[in-house]
Amino acid sequence: MRFFFRDFIFGFFLVGFLWAGTPTLYGADPRQMKFDPVDFDPPKADRIVLPKGMILYFLEDHTLPLVNIQLMIKTGDIYDPPDKVGVAGLTGAVMRRGGTLNKSSDAIDEELEFMAAEYRNRTGTRHCEFESFA
Repeated sequence: MRFFFRDFIFGFFLVGFLWAGTPTLYGADPRQMKFDPVDFDPPKADRIVLPKGMILYFLEDHTLPLVNIQLMIKTGDIYDPPDKVGVAGLTGAVMRRGGTLNKSSDAIDEELEFMAAEYRNRTGTRHCEFESFA
């Protein structure tokens, strides 16, 4: 009985403190809140169109000695033939884990690790992304 009473009193005060703080945490109407305007100037990337129609966006940033390459290709599960469902996902997986004619996937991983680089790809419904960091 003694423990029940102690737990009851503790719970009562805990609920009271939480309820007392509710107006200050959630009482403001978001439609009436005022904020300073955000000053954001996104960097301008160079747009390059290759002869076959591929569009490249190029943006240099010399603040850090890093390279980040991202490719997005219009492909994906939505373009799979009805009799070959899953071929886009399989192709994306093999591209990362399949290696090349001269190097296995593990050898490529070791070289990437030596350079502190990373490569990954994702195949979605409407596109495939390739990303590399170094």
